[in-house]
Amino acid sequence: MRVLIDGAALRRELARRGWCQRDLAARAGLSCPTVSAAIAGRAVNPQTLKLIANAIVLAEPIDGIDALLVHASHTGAALREEHHGPA
Repeated sequence: MRVLIDGAALRRELARRGWCQRDLAARAGLSCPTVSAAIAGRAVNPQTLKLIANAIVLAEPIDGIDALLVHASHTGAALREEHHGPA
């Protein structure tokens, strides 16, 4: 059995903690290629999901960081405005 992880949600959780993929790999006891595969949306085994989830739950997000992060639903609009100016 394999599972898919929402890569955008995982990237957001990394950002909320100030982590890069390497940080998550170290904290979860996984290889960097495995974490990269999960973020890219490739199927991983359920144990990998469990290790990633445990690492994230054990680390608190940085206080106040949510106000600074653009939510995924706004990313497209933000990128369009950045490259083409306001509509």
